[in-house]
Amino acid sequence: MQIAEAYDRMPYPSKFFYLTNPDHLATIATLFGIKPAPPEKCRVLELGCGNGSNLLAHAYTLPGSEFVGVDISSRHIDSAKTSIDDLGISNIEFAAMDVADLTADHFGKFDYIIGHGLISWIPVEVRDRIFEVCSELLDDKGIGFLSYNAYPGAYVREMVRDIFRYHTRNEDDLGQKVRDSVGLLALLAEGCIEPKVIKPAFRYEFQRHVKHDESDFYHDDLSDDYHPLYFTEFCSLLDRVGLQFLSEAEFHTMTMALFSVEVREFVESLDDLIEREQYLDFFRARVFRQSLFCRKEVEIDRSLEISRLAEMSVATTLAPEQEPLVLAPEAKVRFKGKRDQGIEIDHPLSKAALDAVQKAWGRAIPIKQLIQDAKIAVETAGIPLNAAEKEEATVMAIMLRIFQGSDLLDLHVYYPDAPQMLSERPRLNKLSRWQLGNSKNITSLFGLNVGIEDPVSEELLRLADGSRTIPELTSEMREFIHSLDDFDDREELLGRLETWVEESLEDLARLGVFEA
Repeated sequence: MQIAEAYDRMPYPSKFFYLTNPDHLATIATLFGIKPAPPEKCRVLELGCGNGSNLLAHAYTLPGSEFVGVDISSRHIDSAKTSIDDLGISNIEFAAMDVADLTADHFGKFDYIIGHGLISWIPVEVRDRIFEVCSELLDDKGIGFLSYNAYPGAYVREMVRDIFRYHTRNEDDLGQKVRDSVGLLALLAEGCIEPKVIKPAFRYEFQRHVKHDESDFYHDDLSDDYHPLYFTEFCSLLDRVGLQFLSEAEFHTMTMALFSVEVREFVESLDDLIEREQYLDFFRARVFRQSLFCRKEVEIDRSLEISRLAEMSVATTLAPEQEPLVLAPEAKVRFKGKRDQGIEIDHPLSKAALDAVQKAWGRAIPIKQLIQDAKIAVETAGIPLNAAEKEEATVMAIMLRIFQGSDLLDLHVYYPDAPQMLSERPRLNKLSRWQLGNSKNITSLFGLNVGIEDPVSEELLRLADGSRTIPELTSEMREFIHSLDDFDDREELLGRLETWVEESLEDLARLGVFEA
């Protein structure tokens, strides 16, 4: 089946990828000493843009930049063009065309080129042409993003995929192919008699797949083309067209902190970065990469000088485990984030800075401002600060270390503004209202990805259209909860509904999802 036909028959679902945001790409580039185009005034191309959901979110929050999306499916592009009208934005355009036919004559060159979930699921000759397109269309200081399934971890998924395709080889209905595959995988997860390697793999894949919708499942695991890459192969394809590997978009995945001393010593003994990354993939059994690249002539400084953070902003949910915060230098304080991950810090200025930035979440705070505010807090506590430049450098070094080693802290070279005050009649921003009808998550005006985890939360967002006061929202939410079937926590939630509605709205306001 031709790729265009497959996507026209079963369109890919709406998705939003924060890691493809121009701000994030520019932040990583800046850490390596590159001076990329400012995210708020740049040109962005997305290859294989689907229905445009990812690119539309970026375009809405970066109105001073220009965006172009290209996809082979006319159904995808028709949907994307309709969404432009729905959102009322003018800094984006979409074209239905084969990405292999794209040249600079069509739209010019770009500061950022992204292709998410593309190159492992197309014919090899088209994949190779995409690398050429990236080389031809990427500006001198441009940054590219390509994600792909990676070996050796992808071998497990390849095994399962081969079973799916064999099992459904005589079925033409795409949705039925998916349902038949899920049914067989459930049987394999319980019925396989090899207990040590294969059965656990089947069980893991079943748990992963039951969360996917049919379109996601089909295009990722049943489509005709599937070509994972070893990391070294990816880098060779870059090198062939005059490009070079920069970094992983998930910056913390390049750390070796989780490995044993023996593994770290072995990997560090390798002189070549590409070799080191390939061996780390072996030790991780890595399945998926999201790699950034730039032109080969661009000089990359991998020393990660902390001075580069001085003009950045920082955001984090890391919070002290105990209150009140003890700033004294002899007191180690554990700051805890999501999944109970954390870090212990005894440096007074860094403790004050992290505490201040988490209280401002979801806004990012300029690091210079943050350090000044932290100085005031430390001095107010009666703790002397000596050698100011050294103290400030320590704060930035700790933040860089957290960013390198985890996903608990974000750095930004640009951060959009958004209201955080909860108004009398909360009104969901236009982008989020559009997303609410098309996806399982929404994007705040800060560019944050906000998951919608249950029908009650979704209904609250739907009702927050600016026409209702908070008491009126509470009243309608009460009626909605009473109408739900099979809602286990009904009585408990109804008993604290007023508090839940107000706290939920305040949390959403902090994340920047409401209009002023």
